[in-house]
Amino acid sequence: DPKKTEHLRALEGASERLHLFKADLLDEGAFDSAVSGCEGVFHTASPFFIETQDPQ
Repeated sequence: DPKKTEHLRALEGASERLHLFKADLLDEGAFDSAVSGCEGVFHTASPFFIETQDPQ
């Protein structure tokens, strides 16, 4: 969704240096191409699972 990233794309130099990737955290190797050659990575997502018998 471009609306979720427009503030990042508006940063100075973003058009030349910012690369955004979407990957499945549970898919082994999904991040390989995204981090190849990187000096730093901002990881902003995490899987969150809740299993309960009684949510009350």
